[in-house]
Amino acid sequence: MPVNGDRRPPTVAVVGAGTLGVSVAHACLVAGSPVTLLVRGGPEVAAEKARWVGRSLARDVGRRVLAAADARAAATRLRVTADPGDLSGVDVALECVAEDVAAKRSVIAMVESVVDRRCLIASTTSSIPAGTLAVGARHPARVLVTHYIWPAHRMPLVEVAWHARADADARDRLAWLCASQRKSWVRTADRPGFLITRALLAYWDAAIRLVDAGVAPDVVDGELEAFGWPIGPLRIIDAAGMGSAARVHGWLSPQLGRDHPGLARLSELVDAGRTGFYRRDGGVRRPDEATVELLRARDRRDTGPDGPPVLPYVMDALADAVADAVADGVLPSWEEAAGVFDAAFGYAGPAGGVRRWPALRPSDRRPVLSRREQSCRW
Repeated sequence: MPVNGDRRPPTVAVVGAGTLGVSVAHACLVAGSPVTLLVRGGPEVAAEKARWVGRSLARDVGRRVLAAADARAAATRLRVTADPGDLSGVDVALECVAEDVAAKRSVIAMVESVVDRRCLIASTTSSIPAGTLAVGARHPARVLVTHYIWPAHRMPLVEVAWHARADADARDRLAWLCASQRKSWVRTADRPGFLITRALLAYWDAAIRLVDAGVAPDVVDGELEAFGWPIGPLRIIDAAGMGSAARVHGWLSPQLGRDHPGLARLSELVDAGRTGFYRRDGGVRRPDEATVELLRARDRRDTGPDGPPVLPYVMDALADAVADAVADGVLPSWEEAAGVFDAAFGYAGPAGGVRRWPALRPSDRRPVLSRREQSCRW
């Protein structure tokens, strides 16, 4: 949606050049936006981050989803800098730093010191409400949330949220940004975790508990990928970073009043130097035995040699979390919320994903969503 009839892609600043920031910059560049990527460090860091973006574009060329000429054109629209003053004049600033309220508010304050009053400031947070991030801002009405589903340059959906004081111009700029990238977007209530991360915590937690119970990581991921998810929950944790997943859980779980005993173990794994559920061995991804053994080192339950059945165990937990979000008013209906989660993570199987799971689940298992039958129809 162009602002004031302006049909050009918006100019964008991306603050934070980690895995998500690079992916968001990639999405903006291929959409035609000039992008200023703000990094911490000197010229060497800036050059390295530019190479990161270049490699991301090259991978899409290799996958034949981006023409080589388009990748070269996209690269010319990128400026990497360590000077916040270079953000002046952008239409949209996207904050992509660690999932920490203080850190994000600090970035918002810095951005406000250099951009003009109409610039949209959008956080890519996966869990922190826009209203929380806007506290202390000079112009809180233009601080919104655009939660890109990683990888941002490939996934078609953006989860957005805004607080009661958000103004129409900021909302128009958000729509302009999403339209320029041909992203579908869904607005959720401005509550901790929105929809996707609330459900993702349950998805991750169930998968970790299965590993703790004796199921191999590749078996967990393999069964869920065979069901239709393009990437299993443990592989998502590895891609996002174990430390990042632990931080999100540490902040969000108390906000929701939910226990996630599997996820609670991640901080212990990170503190012990573990980085993922998998390792690379001669270019082949294999379960990381050291991570698995550490996870199983204490409080292991005797569930048999193979552990619980993978698919119903994880999908029941995921469906319950989606139903909980609906009951809490994050989205208005089970059908919409389940469809959003399926779209966000690119469900591609014939069974129908979360939306169809209640009709597909084994009949000998407890009724899915039983805690919410009175408040959420599915």
